[in-house]
Amino acid sequence: MVNKPLLRALIFCTDCGRRYICNSGRSIYACQTRFDNIRANYVADCHSAGISATNIEPIIWNLVERLFKSTIASSKAQERIEPYQEQLSKLSESKNNFEMQRDKINKDAAKLFDTLLLIRDTNPTVFTSKMEDFNKMSTEANDYQKEIDIIESKKQAIQRRIKAIEEIKDIDITDESEKYDILHKVIEAIKIYSVKTNQKVFTVLFASGLEYNVLYNVNKPKFRIEYAFASDETITFNKKDKLLINKLYSSVRDILPDFSITAGNNDMFDNDVCGDYSFQEVWDLLEKYNKTEVLREWKPDYTKRTINRRSKK
Repeated sequence: MVNKPLLRALIFCTDCGRRYICNSGRSIYACQTRFDNIRANYVADCHSAGISATNIEPIIWNLVERLFKSTIASSKAQERIEPYQEQLSKLSESKNNFEMQRDKINKDAAKLFDTLLLIRDTNPTVFTSKMEDFNKMSTEANDYQKEIDIIESKKQAIQRRIKAIEEIKDIDITDESEKYDILHKVIEAIKIYSVKTNQKVFTVLFASGLEYNVLYNVNKPKFRIEYAFASDETITFNKKDKLLINKLYSSVRDILPDFSITAGNNDMFDNDVCGDYSFQEVWDLLEKYNKTEVLREWKPDYTKRTINRRSKK
């Protein structure tokens, strides 16, 4: 965590609409209403899902980095290139000045040489004296040319560096402040829906209008946290109007699907799939096609189980 949580003011509650805040002590994102109620010792009237910053931040950054990889790389490359472009500009200015000086001397030397040709036979003494001036002018012009050649070599070296930077496709961003700026530039809102205790859906709405669902699954048997990305064109989370659904009879709520998979998803699956699915069915389908990823793994602590067994005896 940095001074500002990465997703500060981006997550909105699906129950009351207020923004999530991050409890710096525990690094948990949760609805402001829930924190207010806990502090006031009220019974929580907001049932939104909280999430650990350690878990959600890497997932959202991974999504943004994938979607805007080329844009981010281009922007970072431009930042690195700008100082070199300034150097090129200064070198070009110096080169122009040297060229003007060189050309002026060469022009004056050419005029002097024409005069020397006229007086060479009639006034040899003046010819010899002025010839020394002509040689000095030629030497000075050559010195300017050497400076120009050095500048040109420097420019070519800088241009090679710029080209190398432009050809870089992958630029890793590790600075938290940069991540914060990028996330708040491209994301409009994030909403978290709790399917079960260990299963959540993050709906990420981008400023461009693009929407992605992130399936978040705590796989306790495998001791790991997993996630998968799905665009709104393929998989839609239907239980968005949670307050309205909660007012329905349980028998009606139970038949409402968690997800709807559209027919136009040949790019993700081998054949057309359409219909309503539960979270687990969608997860199994994505896992089958290697669309899921592991965020974090941990080792089971059997010591606690042994202690609990002994205490029960």
